[in-house]
Amino acid sequence: MGEVYRGFDTRLDRPVAVKVLPPVSSGQAIQPTRHEGGATSPSFSPDGTSIAYVGVGRDVGIYVVPTIGGDPKKIAPRGQLPRFSPDGSQIAYYAQDTGASRQFVIPANGGQPSRVADAFLSWSSVWSPDGKHLVAYGHPGDTPAADAVDWYALPVGGGEIVRTGVRAALRAQGVLGENAAAALPAHWSPGGILFVVSAVDSSKVWRIPLDARTFQPSGAAEQLTFGTSREG
Repeated sequence: MGEVYRGFDTRLDRPVAVKVLPPVSSGQAIQPTRHEGGATSPSFSPDGTSIAYVGVGRDVGIYVVPTIGGDPKKIAPRGQLPRFSPDGSQIAYYAQDTGASRQFVIPANGGQPSRVADAFLSWSSVWSPDGKHLVAYGHPGDTPAADAVDWYALPVGGGEIVRTGVRAALRAQGVLGENAAAALPAHWSPGGILFVVSAVDSSKVWRIPLDARTFQPSGAAEQLTFGTSREG
């Protein structure tokens, strides 16, 4: 569906394919996924043409499907929480590997996955704006001390893991109390990384600015939603 044109991306400094999709009538709902057991954790590609999601039920795994619907392609049989890279060429996810939860990166059209940071156990992650790191919630090693759990910057191409200190900053600010659940990074927006803090009776969306060079907090966390119901 749609027409494909050759273009040039000045930000990436390379030729790209531009797909023009047919218009959708106003108010018309589209169901792009029809997985037998349902679909969760959708992630849109930066150009809006594809969705990565987790198919649940009998044939679990990460799939990629055109936004306007079509045949899904399974790219990661055991993957969870897919995230498209900023340029749309890769998808990050976590999966169980040798009994532990690890971060992986795979080409968006499928292929051989690469494990990010071998000796690191983690779950939720977000891409850095330049696509060279994942900021992930977790800890080095498989059985660390409790104070080792934090957000860490994991280099996708190999290199030194950087602890962000976000967890300590949130506790010092009073964002994370004794009854609050873990604050998992959800999206790196222009104003900082969005995350959700859940307590017994509420769930709030917050944002904290992070220096993209040092991966340290560059300001205080800001609460974006208010109220007593769950908003995550």
